[in-house]
This record gives sequence, C-alpha cells and structure tokens, in this order.
Amino acid sequence: MNGTMKLLSLFKHSRKYISIKLQAPRTVLRGKYGLWINGTTVDPGRAYIDVTYPHDHTQIVSQVVNASVEHVDDAVNAAWTSFHKEKTWRNMDVRDRSTILMNCGKLLRERISDFAKMEVLQTGRPIREMNAQLQRLPEWFEYYGSLIRTAEDRVLPFKGANFLNYVTREPLGVCVLLTAWNHPLLLSIKKISVALATGNSVICKPSELAPCSIYELAHLMQKADFFFFFYHLWQYLNFFFFKKKKSAYERAAADQQQNQQNRFDRRPGDIQENQTHQQQKYNLLRYTAELGGKSPMIVFDDIALDKAINGCAFGAFIASGQTCIMGSRILVQDKCYDEFVKKFVEKVQEMTKRMGDPMNPDTQLGPLISMSHRDKVHEKVKAALADNPKCTLLCGGNLLDKTLGKRNKGSYYEPTVIANVTSDMTIFKEEIFGPVVVITRFTDEEHAIALANDGAYGLAASVWTENLGRAHRVSRALDCGIVWVNDHHKNDPCSPFGGFKNSGIGRENGIDAFLEYTQSKSTIINFGTQSSDWFASNPSANVRYS
Repeated sequence: MNGTMKLLSLFKHSRKYISIKLQAPRTVLRGKYGLWINGTTVDPGRAYIDVTYPHDHTQIVSQVVNASVEHVDDAVNAAWTSFHKEKTWRNMDVRDRSTILMNCGKLLRERISDFAKMEVLQTGRPIREMNAQLQRLPEWFEYYGSLIRTAEDRVLPFKGANFLNYVTREPLGVCVLLTAWNHPLLLSIKKISVALATGNSVICKPSELAPCSIYELAHLMQKADFFFFFYHLWQYLNFFFFKKKKSAYERAAADQQQNQQNRFDRRPGDIQENQTHQQQKYNLLRYTAELGGKSPMIVFDDIALDKAINGCAFGAFIASGQTCIMGSRILVQDKCYDEFVKKFVEKVQEMTKRMGDPMNPDTQLGPLISMSHRDKVHEKVKAALADNPKCTLLCGGNLLDKTLGKRNKGSYYEPTVIANVTSDMTIFKEEIFGPVVVITRFTDEEHAIALANDGAYGLAASVWTENLGRAHRVSRALDCGIVWVNDHHKNDPCSPFGGFKNSGIGRENGIDAFLEYTQSKSTIINFGTQSSDWFASNPSANVRYS
C-alpha cells in the first residue's frame, strides 16, 4: 500500500464529498486536537481527520479526532446538565458574565496574529485579509458583554391598580451551533458570543475542513474564566457509511425530542442544509439558518466608475468568492456598461497577478478550500458557457495549477468574469461559491430591481449611485435582508445579518440575535389585599375574570 491505509470513511461536507485517507507519518504543523467536552480534551483514540493547507494540500495543518455518536451524546448530556441542573452560568450575576466576555475579547485581541496565521493555514485566505478581518472579532464579545450589562426588562401597563406586569428575557437552554469553513473564527464567534452572553449552554461543531481556530478559541475562553461545563466542542462527520450510525442531524433531532436541545443554529449548506431545515420545521426546536445567496451589485450610470469598479471587485472576489454575501451578479446600466466592463476586466486581470502563497503579505487572492470544491466551481463555469452560447468569457475560467504546470499543487482558480448573461440562465440564479461573477445590463431602475429580485435567494445586495433618492427607493424595493449603498460586504456586531426568501431564517448580530437566543417571560403580580372569590355562593358582580 506504500504507507497508505485503506479508505477509512466517506463523509459529506455541506458542499462536497471528500475522501479521507491516512498516509505515512508527516509533519503536523499545529498538532492534534481531541474533542473538547466538559472543560477537558477527550482523545478517544479514533481515526483522525487531516486538515491540509489549501496552498498545496501536502502540508498537514493539524489532525482532528473523528467523534462517535456516543461522544455527541456526551456533549449534549453535559450541556443539558450544566444548564438545567447546575445552572451556575445562567444564574451568574450579569455583570460578572459581562466581565468574562470582555476578558475573552481582550485575550483574543492579544492573539490576533496567531489566530490569523491559523486561519490562513486551514482556509488558504491571504494573511493580509485575515489580519484585517480578525482585528474586529473581539468586538462581538465586547458588544454583547456591554449589551447584557445595560439591557433592561420591561414593565407593561396592566388593567387594575393592584397589578404589576413585568417581562424578562430568559435563556433558551442548550444551543447547537454548526459553522462553515469559509470564515471559521468569525462565524463561530458571532454565534458563541451572543449565545453565552444570554446565559445558554453551547455545543459548537466546526467544519471538518477548518476546525483548528475554534479549538484554540475554546482554550482561550478557558483562560478568560469561562466555566468549563457550558461550552462543548465536538468534531463529527455528518454522514457515516455504517448502518448503525446516525447522522449528526438525526442525532440532533432525537436529542431535541428528548428535550435536551433548545436551539439549532448553522451556516450555509445546500442539500444538507435543506434537509436540516425541513426537519426542524416539523418540531418545536428553535432554528436559525443562513442558507446562501446570489447577491446583486447594481451599478447606475451616475456613479464614479472607479469607485464602483473597486467596490465590485472587493464584493466579488474577497475570500476568493467563498462568501454567502459575495456580489456574484453585477447589473450595470446601459449608458456605462461598455466602459465598466472594460475597466472591470482590466482590474480583475491585474488582481490575478497577485494570486499566490497566502502567507505572502503581498498576496491578494488565495486558493479555494479544496480541490473538490475548485473542480465543482469549474464544472459550473464550463456548463454555463456550454449551455449558453451568448455568454462571453471575458477572463479567467482556468484551473490555475494546470495553467502553471507542476509548480503549483494548490486548489487555485482564476477570478472569472462572464458577460452577456441573462436572467433565465442557471449561472444567474444559482450560487457558485467561488471567484466567478456574471455581468448583466439593465435600462432603468424598474428593470434593475426586477433583475435583482429575480431568484430564490434574498440575502444581500449593493446599490452604486450618487443619487440619494434613488439609493433609498431601490434599497426599499430589493427583496433581501442586507443592502449596502456604495459599498459591499461590510459587517458589524450591531447590524442584523440574515436574508429573505430561500436565504434563510432568523438573524445574527445586534439586538435581533439577543432576541433569537432568549425567550420572553411575562410575570403578572396581584399585590392587592382583598380576596377575590369567583366561585362564591353569592358571587359579586365586581369579581374580575381577566
């Protein structure tokens, strides 16, 4: 076998099938990670999953243990026990809980450089990009730490002078958080920070492709004085080809039916995501999901073209297009269409020259997460060009490793621009999740809005115009949860994040997320001294019913 063991298992990630093989011993850059359950690392001695560096897929970043169904049960039981029996975290003085969250943000800020390098190694995102993104992550801990310290309960009007009605927000219980590989640390912190701030117990499952930074976050949170028992981390393959094994989603549903889970929260995923969504609709589990997008960037002819071109390039190709809010459809008004397309293609071709090793600070574009994902992106591009002869490939569309020969073994894909795309084409409507953008022309506002709203998704959009009235009109008419004007892809802990239509359900960030992770309790107190006997033998006409 030349040092290679037989195929151990196949598992299905949210966007691809991946085969796992254990090879002869190689250097592991970041060591091994066991499961993190009840404040301790659990190493069950099972098979490990290799996490490889997308730049060449020959370096093993780390190895993470492949958990069993029993380990999932252990995590769920520990989380349930910590919330419902021990209650230490949920009943902690909110000011103390706030201080711990603030401390976590402080410790994270001190380790930004190390976490950035870890994100690069497991995702292939350029170090320049990760340094910029991660600088803001402590703000989520700080925001929710501040929010819970200043949050006020409500006292409501209630008929009768002797009655008091106040409303409090109570934690849900056990929250299961599933995160994706494209922004591992960002997506996890957005969920973990608010879930813990509101007093819940948390179980977090990172993607098997990029789990390392989440394991390190667990250790950091321990140093921040988080209690061990309310944060549990497990790495579980979504599908096993063993008849006696259940998928994580079947297990989650079974646990919920036993009243051990109260919330299920996850990131995008196509088939698997839709299965989970259908499953949760028919039970009482609180459920939030971001299910992807096909975001339009609408360029009107009154905008300065350089401003729009630079912004659209960022919106389309940051993270090599592997973001749910990627501006994958550029709608350009007739009068400026030709000039925009010419300059935009020149911009993209210049960017492509700065694609390469993600650890190089001068690199602006990195590889895709895996070879299989890169191949999937390429197949969609080829299908679009084959099925629609009117489409024009303006640049890109190449597997970069084949272009460069054996000099590069990474999962690189050239930034790709396709013009003359119409709204009836599949590539106009379906998410690609890679560095591929289509350009379509429009005539006026009404036409632009119709094109932008034509599709099953409704996550985000951007409007590029200098006309203030137009900015407001178009923004209000767009069927999506997030609209940027003269920008794209910006995010903030305060700003709600989520979509319309098939882009998902629920919201992250801000007060909206605070409400998502809590439930209201109405307490009505009668502090009067007079007895009220509804069933008296001679009841008074003044006895109150409601």
